[in-house]
Amino acid sequence: MELLHNKRRLSSPSSAGADLALASPSSSSSSSSSISTSLSSPRSVSVSLVNQQIQNHNHNHNHNYTHTHNKIHNHPPNPTTMGGIAADVFASSPPRPTNLPTGTPTPPPEPMSEPYHGYSFPHNRLKRRLTHPNKTPLVLVSCGSFSPPTSLHMSMFSVAESYAERTGFELVGSYMSPCSDTYGKSSLVPAHHRINMCRLAIEQTNSNAMIDDWETLRRDEAGRPVYTRTADVLKRLDEQLNDVLGGIQTLDGTFVRARVMLLIGADLALTMSDPKVWAPADIDVLLGYYGAFIVERPALCATQDAIQPLKKYHGNIMVVPSFQNDVSSTKARAQIRNGEVAQDLPRSVYDYIKLHHLYGSAPPKDRHVDKNGKPDLEMVSPRLPVASHR
Repeated sequence: MELLHNKRRLSSPSSAGADLALASPSSSSSSSSSISTSLSSPRSVSVSLVNQQIQNHNHNHNHNYTHTHNKIHNHPPNPTTMGGIAADVFASSPPRPTNLPTGTPTPPPEPMSEPYHGYSFPHNRLKRRLTHPNKTPLVLVSCGSFSPPTSLHMSMFSVAESYAERTGFELVGSYMSPCSDTYGKSSLVPAHHRINMCRLAIEQTNSNAMIDDWETLRRDEAGRPVYTRTADVLKRLDEQLNDVLGGIQTLDGTFVRARVMLLIGADLALTMSDPKVWAPADIDVLLGYYGAFIVERPALCATQDAIQPLKKYHGNIMVVPSFQNDVSSTKARAQIRNGEVAQDLPRSVYDYIKLHHLYGSAPPKDRHVDKNGKPDLEMVSPRLPVASHR
């Protein structure tokens, strides 16, 4: 998987966090001994570690459910530490209600301080009601360039969902958040192409993921694309899901806040301990406050090498076992430039690339004709509305 955020220079987190803790700080210490022992092993993640991790998470979930429930019912969070992070980190965050709505939420008008050019928050595939009792609603967010989106990008959602079913979470939504065109990389094609390819990948793989194009549509006063930090992406989603939409309905009819977590590969997690790549304060927000589902990438890095430096956040990290793979956008682009078929891309994405001559691909010499006599490649574009940036 391509490491989008390796070269991102992140600023201070003065507005990156939030002010309502979703997990008890005690969750980071209840299983420290067992996890620390396992981290010292050179193996990736053994079955015993995975089972222990699930047991620890379920224990912490039961504690956190009561802890969060008490907070919601007129028990305000500790004003000095919220989610294990100093409160002044969230000083610029708007206040959030301590009482969640008990009726059908009516989204208030969304304040737009920036010209988002027709942006609307996608929630058409969001499960608005839990189907299991005593579960925490979970929303996974995958940030990246998706240039192009690969089969691995899509499979990460499915393996994470399967893993989440064994924990105290219930997955209610998944999001892909493509970066803006300000990401300085020569291989980055315009955002509207990347959004279209993500749509095709979702369609072909029957994924329930949604595309949040907020990053790509943000503009400054001069109408130029602006850079967005990953922490701000998660905060924005958190606010839209929980403050604007009103959270997720439980079986008893009340509404609770959805837990927003980052979905990344272990190869990207490996870079998070490098202060030259990620600002430590941002890691505190991303992993200390929100948390992450980290999918193993055994062909690219040892999982232990990735999570060992992040052990202080182990209570907010879920390591998802995965299969041996070396799929990456970089590899796919190289294959396309060399005139090879990129087998690791959804076919509709590969056809779209050839149709629009992206990544140095030559115009297709032969086109397969469908039963109506139309070339396959010409059938790709009309299937979806082409994203534009006005």
